[in-house]
Amino acid sequence: APKDLGPADRMRRSLIPSLLEARRFNESRLNPVIELFEMARVYLPVEGALPGEPCTLGIVSGGDYFQVKGIVEQLVDALRPEGQLAVLPLRLELFDADKSCELQVGGRRIGYLGAVSPDALKRFGLRTQTTCAELDLDTLAGLAQLNPRHCPPSPYPSIARDLNLVVAEAVR
Repeated sequence: APKDLGPADRMRRSLIPSLLEARRFNESRLNPVIELFEMARVYLPVEGALPGEPCTLGIVSGGDYFQVKGIVEQLVDALRPEGQLAVLPLRLELFDADKSCELQVGGRRIGYLGAVSPDALKRFGLRTQTTCAELDLDTLAGLAQLNPRHCPPSPYPSIARDLNLVVAEAVR
């Protein structure tokens, strides 16, 4: 999990701060439902080398911790049905200590999840409950076991529009 959730004028180590800023903007416009995500690369330091650049999915939701955890569980189940999502304790200054965790599948870290703490809500200028998750898509893609499924088309396809034409009897 990133230690620095710093300003947006640098290469980002996390997608969460910019998503929280977008959420604050939407709250200020009184949007009733604010569910945001972003897929982008983050830049993580690697000692003595260029930064790692994993493709990452950031999620910011008005849903509670367990709703967002359920969404992540469904995603993992769809990609790797026999893989089980494990949650390990994680403490980040941004999250509530009781509602935050590191997410793993098969012993591999895929990301983290947490409910934003009241102090962090104030820091970002947010008024409503917010839950965040950040998932490493490169790791998830490596774990995915995708089996193509063939579904034959229905012999009775649905009709979207019925068209009738009236012409003279002599027209073939």
